[in-house]
Amino acid sequence: RAQGALDGGKAGMAAAYLEACEERPPRWHLLRGRAYMASGAFSAAAGELRRVEEAFPEQVLALLERCYKELGDFRKAYEYACKLRELNRF
Repeated sequence: RAQGALDGGKAGMAAAYLEACEERPPRWHLLRGRAYMASGAFSAAAGELRRVEEAFPEQVLALLERCYKELGDFRKAYEYACKLRELNRF
């Protein structure tokens, strides 16, 4: 449900669905990070996304790059851009 809400542009609804979950597997953190991003809470989003960086690198690295750009931390944004480029080389 949270994925569908995010896809429909309803970040608040996605966040509500996620907060209602008792279990919080890695996918939960990915979706929560995306919901935070959609609502403009980039610092909170980065925290959630860093937790699942190893589990979902293909999805998370570009999101983290964007979060850090939005936060004005261009050093971290560059680090994530490099990680993404390295991942895509193979």
